[in-house]
Amino acid sequence: MRPVELIHDASQTLLGVVNDVLDFSKLEAGAVEFEAHPFDPAALAENTAVLLSGQAHAKGLSVQGERLRSA
Repeated sequence: MRPVELIHDASQTLLGVVNDVLDFSKLEAGAVEFEAHPFDPAALAENTAVLLSGQAHAKGLSVQGERLRSA
């Protein structure tokens, strides 16, 4: 993954976290409406591994994963 793509994915993830934190007050007030959105769990896991791999490598660790085949 190119550094630009990594930055984009990380920024999208951070934006999601910030929005979740801001919506916490709505949750406490019972004013949250849930919406279903399609997503690709395999891509999410792969992007997360890519984001963590730099920090892991700096600590002498590796991030590994295995993509499961659908039946």
